Amino acid sequence: MSKASNLSTFAQNATSKAEVIEFSMIELTSSRPCILDGFCTEQAHAICETKLISDCEECSKAREITFVIGICTLGLSILVGNALIIAVGCQRVRSGIAQKIDIIKISLALADILTGVQIFVFVLPNFIMAMGTTLGEYEKQQHIKTVYIATGSVIMIFCITSSLFHLILLGLQRFYAMQLPFRYRTQSKRQVVVGLIVIWILAFLYAMAPVFFSSRYGYHLAAFMYIPVGRSLGAALGLWCSVIIFPFFLMVLLSIMTTIAAWWKFRRLRKLPDNDAAKCQQLQQTKRELHVFKMVAIMQCGVVVTIGPAVIMLLLLLVRTSPYRCDVFLTLMAGFIYFSLSNSLVNVLVYSVRDKGFRQSVLSLLKSSGTSSSRILKTTFLRVARFHQDFFHKSTPDSQRS
Repeated sequence: MSKASNLSTFAQNATSKAEVIEFSMIELTSSRPCILDGFCTEQAHAICETKLISDCEECSKAREITFVIGICTLGLSILVGNALIIAVGCQRVRSGIAQKIDIIKISLALADILTGVQIFVFVLPNFIMAMGTTLGEYEKQQHIKTVYIATGSVIMIFCITSSLFHLILLGLQRFYAMQLPFRYRTQSKRQVVVGLIVIWILAFLYAMAPVFFSSRYGYHLAAFMYIPVGRSLGAALGLWCSVIIFPFFLMVLLSIMTTIAAWWKFRRLRKLPDNDAAKCQQLQQTKRELHVFKMVAIMQCGVVVTIGPAVIMLLLLLVRTSPYRCDVFLTLMAGFIYFSLSNSLVNVLVYSVRDKGFRQSVLSLLKSSGTSSSRILKTTFLRVARFHQDFFHKSTPDSQRS
């Protein structure tokens, strides 16, 4: 009986602790001073209850302008950089020189472009809307459920899952090429495309989880982005562990397995005679695969650097039972959320530094586009000049011509 009573007491304590955590999360997400993290002081809600946020003296105009300039620069950089990757990849496909990794690069760039779309379709409009409302009205809009809010939440999760799943596929391809090189060479591009389709479907299903289980999840407008919030600690941990933690560990595991496979292969090749032609061929092929693997590993490290701080802060937010100060914790959280968006620029920077072929393709693409643009401008100018000359030639009387 004593053992059963102890188990019952433990279950009651665990339930009460979960209720406290859930209450503290709801209290934190609806906390009045945390409406505009990093822009307004804690006294803003009491002083500017009926004033527009843009006219409130407790909100920093300099921070608002800096935010708009920074977020627009980030969004344009993401759109332009990934558009160049897609253009270079499509050019290689049309030329018939595209490899399997080029197809994955195009798909990854399409996934990263969604981050730029999210900035200009959700973040910037939410910021403009917030500046045109009062703090009281903006607080009421925190917990309203609409199709627009649900779509913003789905796209936010989809940007994370699609990028991580593409990196997992890249890691799986590198391990496959290192462990089974002959089968990797016989792998068709159609099989890679099928794998990419599966990745897009899985990423979308992961992103739709808060919509499918709407009774367990709500939405919170934090840092002008719609973030799904679990109504219990288990729901919140289940979502973020399945979206970020599990794919991250799978990505790291594949990298470790590829490193071990490369080390074992080099060790086996060293035992062969130096005059063996097969040894030289396999060494060159392995070095090429290692070069590509290093590039993928750097991209994966970029994910850790950009997304890692936001994940750590989010986990601390979930497990802490007491509210945080807005000017310390949640301001940092908002900063880390926007820093995580720069993950969509990591592949652009890595290709620009590590891939000489990509740099040359971008330069030739820009030169050809510049030549085409100058040709179009020259043709348009000549047509306008000819029209201008013909028009005035016809409208001038014969007496004035003579």
